[in-house]
Amino acid sequence: MESNMKKLMADMANRASVAYEGTKDVVSDVSKAVSGKADIAKMNLELMRLRSDCESIFANIGREFYMMKSGTRLAEKNTDTEKTIENWLGAADEKQMQIDSLNARISAANNKGNSGFCVSCGKEYTKESQFCPGCGLKL
Repeated sequence: MESNMKKLMADMANRASVAYEGTKDVVSDVSKAVSGKADIAKMNLELMRLRSDCESIFANIGREFYMMKSGTRLAEKNTDTEKTIENWLGAADEKQMQIDSLNARISAANNKGNSGFCVSCGKEYTKESQFCPGCGLKL
């Protein structure tokens, strides 16, 4: 009987060890998935910030054009205004390159799982989706 108990205990210890290893793998996989989603969320926040920066730049360009054309600016300052607008256009181009790069990174990160996040609005979609459920963008 003592021999049977030892076998039973050894069998239980073996099963517990196998269950532990399986659980450890599952926890590791879940941790990687959550980490990936957190990275995508951070990239989406950065994308929103960059888009906001672009909108501010565009507003400044528009304001400067209006002031220049309405005569609010003195004629001799128009050259400064034009340089300012050129600088803002350069800044807008730089922001757009950052946005394009970030969109590519988000898209690549989304293609690793069973679902993804829209590069336009950030809404999650399934891989079977043809259009974004948030904004209707063709995926």
